[in-house]
Amino acid sequence: MLIRDFNPDLPVIDAPAGTKVDLKDVVVSVQNKGDNMLGIRLRKGGKYGREYTVTLRLPADVLQKTLFTILRKEGMTLGEIGEIDIWQ
Repeated sequence: MLIRDFNPDLPVIDAPAGTKVDLKDVVVSVQNKGDNMLGIRLRKGGKYGREYTVTLRLPADVLQKTLFTILRKEGMTLGEIGEIDIWQ
């Protein structure tokens, strides 16, 4: 089962108003915000692009696996997060 199957609202549950979320945006950092919420800081378009934060709500066990998977892979995109297989 993939993250996007758990969270049909992917790519985003909460993003700043007026922000166009793109699945190609690159993860800058990730944080467990508590209450089964994962904060993901993303960068648009390259090294000096604008940064913004989105929030995903996931079950606790899935959240931990997702967090560790993102931390292990530098340069992961938002789209790749949706492809994380939580049963592997």
